[in-house]
Amino acid sequence: MGKHFPNTKLMAMLILPMLAMLFSGCASSRYSQVEGYPEPDDREGWLARYPEDQYVTAWGVSSVSEREAIHDAKAVVAAAVRSSIDSELLSIMRSESRYGESTDFQRMESRTQIKTHFEHAELIKPVLYTVYKEDGKFNALAVLSRNEAAEALSGPYEKEAIPFRMHAARLDSLTDDLPRFTQVWAKLKESHGELQAPGAEIRAVAGGKTKAMVLDRVLWERALNLRLDVLGGLNIVVEVKPIPDFDEAELRGKIQAAIADLGLGTSVGGCPAGSLVLVVEPRLVWRQVVGKVVQLELPAKISPCGDKIPWTNFSLSDQKIRGEGRRPLEDLMGQIQVKSISENLYTVLKPYLPI
Repeated sequence: MGKHFPNTKLMAMLILPMLAMLFSGCASSRYSQVEGYPEPDDREGWLARYPEDQYVTAWGVSSVSEREAIHDAKAVVAAAVRSSIDSELLSIMRSESRYGESTDFQRMESRTQIKTHFEHAELIKPVLYTVYKEDGKFNALAVLSRNEAAEALSGPYEKEAIPFRMHAARLDSLTDDLPRFTQVWAKLKESHGELQAPGAEIRAVAGGKTKAMVLDRVLWERALNLRLDVLGGLNIVVEVKPIPDFDEAELRGKIQAAIADLGLGTSVGGCPAGSLVLVVEPRLVWRQVVGKVVQLELPAKISPCGDKIPWTNFSLSDQKIRGEGRRPLEDLMGQIQVKSISENLYTVLKPYLPI
C-alpha cells in the first residue's frame, strides 16, 4: 500500500484557530517580523529605532480597526507638533518683548495653527510592522522625521526671509536719514514678524534653529543695535505751558519718564538743532457737583526744533482725566499714569521715529 501523508492544509485550518483561542490575550500581528526589526509590540525597541531627537513619534490605539489605530497615531503626532509650535511661539513672544517690540503675535499664532492643521500631514508616516492587536485593541506607531519636516518647511521660511534680508541690508546706509530709516525700519519689523511663524514651525520639528535662521537672527540683532544708535542720538525737549493752580513741573516729569520708556532722550529748556520739541497745553475744566470736580485735557504737538509746522497734533491722554474729593487737583495728578502717556506717545511717534 502507498504511504499516506497528512493533509497539511487541513491541519493548519484546524490548529491555527485553536492557537488563536489559546493565546487570545497575547499580542498578535498580521505582519511577519522582519530581520533586524523589533517585534511589533516591542515598544521600547521601536522607540529606540526612532529616537526622539530625530523623530516625533506616537502610538495610536483603536478598538475598531488597524486603520483607525494608524489614524489615531498620526493625529497624536500632529497634536504634538502643534503643541511644540505653541511653545515656540510663547518663547518668541517672551524673547521679543525684551526688545520692546510690538509684533502682533496673536495673529501670528493663529496663522501658524491654521497652517499646522496640517499642511504637511503627508510627512507623518505609519510604521506598518508595528501594527498589532492586544486585549481586543489595535495598536500602531506613527513617526515624523524631523529632518524631512524641517526641509519641507524651509521653503516657506526662505520665501518670507527675502524681504527681511533686503530691508536689513538697506538699513545700514540710512542712519543719517531719519525719515527713510524709519520707513525701512517699519518694513523690516513687519517682515521680521512674518518670519516668526515658519521659524516656530521649523524649531518645533527640528528641535532648534537652522543655519539660515541663526544668520537671520544676527541680521535682526544688528538692526536693533542700529536702531538704538539712531534713537540714542535723538532728544525731545518737553515744554508744558503753565496754567493757574496747576503743577506743570510734576506733569512734565511724568512726560519725561514716558519718553525715557521709549528709549529716547529728553530735556527741558532750549531747542538745539536736531532735537524735537513736544509742546503740551494743559486745560482744566471745573464743575460743581456735590463737591468740586476737575477734568484735565492734554492737547499736544510735536515737531523738529525750528519748524513752525508740527508733525502732528494729538492728545497725551485718550480720555479726560478726572479729579475730585477734598483735593481734586492732587487726585487728578494721581490719575496721570506714565504708562498711558508712553503708549499714546508710541502710537503718535511710530510713523516718524523707529520706535
